[in-house]
Amino acid sequence: MTRVVAGGRAVPSGLVLFAVMPMTNEEVDIDALVTAARDGALPGLAVALVPALLAARSVLRPVRELRRAAHSMGGGQLDTRIAVRGRDEMAALASTFNESAARLEHSVQELQDAGTRARRFASDVSHELRTPLAGMLAVTDVLDEDAGTLDPDTARAVRLISAETGKLAMLVEDLMEISRFDARAVSLVTDEVDAAEAVRSTLSGRQWLDRIRTELPEGFRIRLDPRRFDVIVANLVGNALRHGAEPVTVRLSKRGGALIVEVHDNGPGIAPDALPHIFDRFYKADAARARSSGSGLGLAITEENVRLHGGTIHARNAPEAARCSRWSCPSKGPRRRPARRTARCPRKPRNRRTAATEMGPRHEGADVPSPQDGPARRAAGARRSPAHRLRYPGDSRGRGRPPGRRRSASAA
Repeated sequence: MTRVVAGGRAVPSGLVLFAVMPMTNEEVDIDALVTAARDGALPGLAVALVPALLAARSVLRPVRELRRAAHSMGGGQLDTRIAVRGRDEMAALASTFNESAARLEHSVQELQDAGTRARRFASDVSHELRTPLAGMLAVTDVLDEDAGTLDPDTARAVRLISAETGKLAMLVEDLMEISRFDARAVSLVTDEVDAAEAVRSTLSGRQWLDRIRTELPEGFRIRLDPRRFDVIVANLVGNALRHGAEPVTVRLSKRGGALIVEVHDNGPGIAPDALPHIFDRFYKADAARARSSGSGLGLAITEENVRLHGGTIHARNAPEAARCSRWSCPSKGPRRRPARRTARCPRKPRNRRTAATEMGPRHEGADVPSPQDGPARRAAGARRSPAHRLRYPGDSRGRGRPPGRRRSASAA
């Protein structure tokens, strides 16, 4: 629509103009370009894509091999290596990976060899010391019994020698027990026992009943090794009495078909930085107790005995008590392990090493003390088998057949 200016003001003219142009040629050209692209460019792109994919695959193959090799090494296969092809950057990376893997394998092998030598040394030394220690214990017992007839200084020296000889004997017994675990030469001699009665036997055999609070429900029978059960309970309670504070409570419960044994005390607890290490061998939470009577192997032996039963053990700082040690054992007893006699935990505990029980003797005062026994004999007796003090099923007077005389079918 055109406008006419009249008197300085634009007014419509009333005329409308239309332009019409044919687009046939342009449409033909566009259709030709589309056809050319479809018939020529797409096949060419497909032809070019095949070598591109092959090239990408050849580049990514070493990366995938490196990832698989790293995953295998993470799983413990330290002999994993990668084939080196060419001289590019990926080949250099593969060569570096192989060199690092070889150094790591060599270092781990050296550590394993050193550990094997250390375990063999401890075992050999323990066996070599056992015979002369037996003679020393006999002599110190005689001297200790006659200490009352000696002058005070000599009597004090005799008692000191007797006590230190007993400590040495306990350390040797602990080392031999650890050596048996390392050599997988430990087996269970199981029997069906009443859990509450077994705990009471452990406490009464060490004259702890008047110092321990107990919550022992009756009627819960379980298949386990009575001697090793005695060691476990005695060690946990002994640690609580030695390093904690009274009252100490021993509680039995049943949960999900498993026996739960808890030992509570009201001591100061244990430092958080020491919690991950309390089950380590020769570890003592307090450096001030480096010269204590404990060997530093007590909880390590306890943990191995619990594992042997197919159970789990951990400890923690509890709000209702200063610390709480807890272990569980399947009520059906340990599973059969014909190939390996030292058992692994059936499942990882929720907080296996949040422990609050400190290291101490493997089982403190583990034998019944007698006024006729000297300190060295009483200390050595703490390392003897407590099976003779247990009340065996079927004989209320404790004269049943000892579990050590027969092997259960579930013994590993």
